[in-house]
Amino acid sequence: MRGRRTRVVVAALGVLGLVGSLAVGLVAGTGGGRVDVPATGPWAVLVGPEHPTVAACTSDPAVERVSVPDGQDGGPLAVVLYADAARVDLDRVLACLQRDPGAAQVQVVQVSRGVQG
Repeated sequence: MRGRRTRVVVAALGVLGLVGSLAVGLVAGTGGGRVDVPATGPWAVLVGPEHPTVAACTSDPAVERVSVPDGQDGGPLAVVLYADAARVDLDRVLACLQRDPGAAQVQVVQVSRGVQG
């Protein structure tokens, strides 16, 4: 009887560990995880102002500029890609920004063509 009880306790702890891991992954947000990407560009990648390595990723040739949307000091930064940037360019910049996002959130948005440039 004791062997069966031990197996049940071990199985229950395993399930709780799996559920806990999933919850931690959801709370962690987009840091290094999957990011939804609009099907077509032009794109901008929004990152929190606390992103520790955003400067290292903005020298990519696909990046047109980095700006603060709507002039919101202390708000998210918009890493705006050139209008003719391809999906492979976006993926490269996004991978760089997700490499070490710290606590910053990362989001991809489509930029209005009138705002681009």
